[in-house]
Amino acid sequence: LIDRTPVTGSGAATTPPIEIEFSGTRCQVTADRRQILDLLLSTYENALAQNAQLHRKELELNRLNEQLSSHVEQLAISEERFRGLVQTIPDIVYRLDAEGRFTFLNNAIRHLGYDPAELLGQHFSDIIDSAQV
Repeated sequence: LIDRTPVTGSGAATTPPIEIEFSGTRCQVTADRRQILDLLLSTYENALAQNAQLHRKELELNRLNEQLSSHVEQLAISEERFRGLVQTIPDIVYRLDAEGRFTFLNNAIRHLGYDPAELLGQHFSDIIDSAQV
């Protein structure tokens, strides 16, 4: 449809070419007006279809984001409930990493005279006699 040869003098075509500028280059469109209109309408229909598809995807993404937000909120509530339970029970609850260092201690460790924060990162053998293990 687009002839990228430079525009020259006269041509012997039955339908005179339409001169356009495309990407900074002057070109001649040698298709008839009906072909040009069909191409433009086809391009427009394609753009409308892609826009509708993008709109559907946007709605789906918004729905998924709302679900994710709801799940995150539910998880935070559950975590807060669990944390409250673990922090208030009278038994010592702790978690160790693979090397035996404390990664979590509840407030019950205070009964042994320790602050939970001071033991984080320390090895459990620092407070437990090896004979007790």
